[in-house]
Amino acid sequence: MKIKAYGTLRLDAPRKIAVVLCALAPAMPAFAATTAATATATVAATPAASLHPGCGSFPAAKGDDATAALQKMMDACSASGGGRVSLSAGRYLIGPIRLASGVDLHLEKGAVLEAQPDHALYKSAYINWAFQPDEALISAVGVHDVAITGEGEIDGRGDTWWPEASADRKAGNPKTIAAGMPATNGLPRPWLIETYQARGITISGVHIKRAPMWNLVLRYTDDAQISNISIDNPIDAPNTDGIDLVAARNIVVSNSDISTGDDDIAIKSGLAGSKLPSQASENIDIDNIRIRQGHGLSVGSETLFGVRNVNATHISFDGTDNGIRIKSGRDRGNDLDNFRFSHVTMHNVKTAISVSSYYPKITEGDDPAQKITATTPFISNVTIEDLKATGITTAGLIAGLPEAPLTNISLKDVNIDAQKPLVVRNAGLSNSNVEIKAGGKALDLQKGANVTQPHIEAG
Repeated sequence: MKIKAYGTLRLDAPRKIAVVLCALAPAMPAFAATTAATATATVAATPAASLHPGCGSFPAAKGDDATAALQKMMDACSASGGGRVSLSAGRYLIGPIRLASGVDLHLEKGAVLEAQPDHALYKSAYINWAFQPDEALISAVGVHDVAITGEGEIDGRGDTWWPEASADRKAGNPKTIAAGMPATNGLPRPWLIETYQARGITISGVHIKRAPMWNLVLRYTDDAQISNISIDNPIDAPNTDGIDLVAARNIVVSNSDISTGDDDIAIKSGLAGSKLPSQASENIDIDNIRIRQGHGLSVGSETLFGVRNVNATHISFDGTDNGIRIKSGRDRGNDLDNFRFSHVTMHNVKTAISVSSYYPKITEGDDPAQKITATTPFISNVTIEDLKATGITTAGLIAGLPEAPLTNISLKDVNIDAQKPLVVRNAGLSNSNVEIKAGGKALDLQKGANVTQPHIEAG
C-alpha cells in the first residue's frame, strides 16, 4: 500500500505501515512516541482516504445498536488497504467488535462508544486463557498497525457488572473459586479493550471509563504506544486494573492519567497452570504518568514467565494504596530483573515502596527456606532514585524469600515522610542519600537483611 507520510516514525522494529489516517478527516495532533532504545519521535502519517473505499466517516449516531455496521466498515476499510474510520460526536451502542489491520478507529470529541449492557453478549476473560471471541468490548487479535485515537470516550458500563463481583468478594469469592480461578483474580468478567498476538498498536487521546474488569489489556503484544489517555473507574470498582501488560514487549506508556479500583498499571506474564507460550514481559517504558486512586504501579503478581527491563520515570502518585510495587510469590515466580524507577513523587500513599516475594502477604514470624522450584521468584537489580514522598503510612517493605533473597536493590536520593519504617528481610540493599522520617526509626532490619550502607538518616 502506498502511503503519503508527513513527519517521522522511529521504532525499535519498523512497522510495515504507519498509523493510517484519512485526508478527508482533520489531521491527528502529533504525539510523542518514546521507545525503549531511543528518546522521542513525532509521528503523524496520513494516506488519502479516497484511495481506500470503506474508510471515512461512520454514519452519525442514532441510538441504535451500531455493532454490525461499525464492524463491517472497519473490515472493508482494512480490506481496501487501511485508513481511518471516524466517529463524530454522539452515543454509539455496541457489543463486542474486533479491530482490523491498518485501521485507525478515531473517536472525535463528544463521541462515546458505549457497551451494550446485555451480559449475554460477552464471555469472561482470564489471564491464563487464550483469547476467546467476545471476551472484550474492543479486541485486536492477530492484527498489525491498528490504532484507537481521538478525544472521544469508551464506556464499558462496568456499573452493571460490579455489584455481583463485589458481593462475591464480600462472601469470600465462592463464585470465583468455583470458576477455577484464584480468589485474588476476582469474579470472571469481560475486559474492556484487549490486544492479543498483535503488533504495531497505537492508543492515543481517548478517555476510558467504567470497565467491567480490566480496562486496557495488552497480551502477547509487540510494539505498542499508549499516550495521552485517561482511565477512570470508582475506587470501589472491583478488579478494574487500568493498564495490564501481559507477556508484552517493547511497550511505551506516556503522558496519561489513571484512577481506578485496582492496579493502575500492572506488568505481568502468566499464572501457574497457564498453557500459553512462555514469554516474559520486557522492554517497558513508562513516562509522565499521573496515578491517583488505585493500587499503584505494579510488577506482578502473575510473573510465571518473568518480567525484565522496565524503566518508569516522572510518575506521580496521589492517594493510592501503594506507590512502587513489585510482587510475586512461590507459586507464580520466575526471574524479575532490571527495574528502574526515577523522578517519583508521592502524597497520601499507604505504602511507598513494596518489593516482595510474598504474595498476597508476607509470612509472619520465622519462615524456613523451602525447596527452589520452577515458580520460585528471583527479584534482582531494582533501582529507585529521586523519590520524594509525603503523608505516607508505611515507608515500605523489601522482602525476599530465605531460599531466594532479593539482590542488588538500590535506593538513591530518596526522601520519605512516613509513620512506619522501611522493613527489610532476606534482601541485599544499598542506599545513597536516603532519609526516612518514621517516628525516629528509619529501618526495621529483619532476618536476612544485608544493608551495605546501613545508615539511613532517620529524620
